[in-house]
Amino acid sequence: MEIPRQHIIEILNNRGDHEQAQKAQAELPDPVDLEQHEDDLRRLRISHEELPGWARGPADEGGES
Repeated sequence: MEIPRQHIIEILNNRGDHEQAQKAQAELPDPVDLEQHEDDLRRLRISHEELPGWARGPADEGGES
């Protein structure tokens, strides 16, 4: 799954981690492939729960019946 780099930057800025936000701006592509850049996101201390769709599994993808 891909998300806009700006979403990651906003998460970091909202938590007051402006230095990491600057690193994300300089180092991450736009959009960011969550699986391909998992190590980079871990280094930036971005958790699965903070990103839409990353923590979701196949059971979460369907709607309620």
